[in-house]
Amino acid sequence: MISTQPNVPQYLAISTVSSSKEIQKQQRQFLHDWRESLKIRVWNQRQTWYIDDYAPICPVCSLPVIGPEMHEVFLTRGNVQRARFDIQMQIYVSCNVVLVHHWCHETAQFEAEAKEKCMRQILEYHDISEVLNWLNTVDSSKVEEVIRLVESL
Repeated sequence: MISTQPNVPQYLAISTVSSSKEIQKQQRQFLHDWRESLKIRVWNQRQTWYIDDYAPICPVCSLPVIGPEMHEVFLTRGNVQRARFDIQMQIYVSCNVVLVHHWCHETAQFEAEAKEKCMRQILEYHDISEVLNWLNTVDSSKVEEVIRLVESL
């Protein structure tokens, strides 16, 4: 199941009474808060027993993650950074993120094998049809390319 999205239209309606700078500040704070809440939800959903405790497993190195960073996989912040706020919000769902170690984050971002491991981990927790349904709701020029990639896994 796709993570519940915040009520972005309602938030945007409230934001229209503020100045442009204030709106941007509110949007940055909202994105930060939403990302943090998503990270907590993913942490709770993906815990696995490892040696003597439960923790999510980093898809890059296969070790438990304590104090993780959240990595967007199929569509990244870079894909939507210049888009409207409501479009930026579309990528922050559990079927698009993994939890990685700080030292694994760059590898997950730039190395093909690590990227594929991240994608495959998401597909362990989310059915491919769920990921494809989510992708079809996202307003990004990159979606068609990502859909072909997901279907090839």
